[in-house]
Amino acid sequence: MNENQFERFNKDLVLREKLALQRTIMANQTTFLAFLRTSLYFVVAGLTIHQVLEVKGGHFFEGLFLSIASVLFLIGIINFFVQKRLIEKSKIHIGNYKMEYLGERVENGILQKEKRTKKFPIKLIKK
Repeated sequence: MNENQFERFNKDLVLREKLALQRTIMANQTTFLAFLRTSLYFVVAGLTIHQVLEVKGGHFFEGLFLSIASVLFLIGIINFFVQKRLIEKSKIHIGNYKMEYLGERVENGILQKEKRTKKFPIKLIKK
């Protein structure tokens, strides 16, 4: 593989990785919105159960639904920020495939070459 082909290959991989990361970010946002929607359903249920049904002990059910809504909303917020932090950490893996392919790494700002012991890093299973 010559240098020009490798550069095109690297750009394609970087673009693919960035698009995959963007899809992951949007999926995280969608999950948060699902938690928000579900908690709002419980808020509506809690506010209407006492007024519409006039059930004995309706205040208990109203409080129960509102507390469930609060817990779901908090779980959604916590999940959103935990996943957001993990996504940000995964951004460091995008990019310099050439250095990994050639067996190079950077330590303390100095380029280090690693000796490759095998031509193929994956063992082939022989039957």
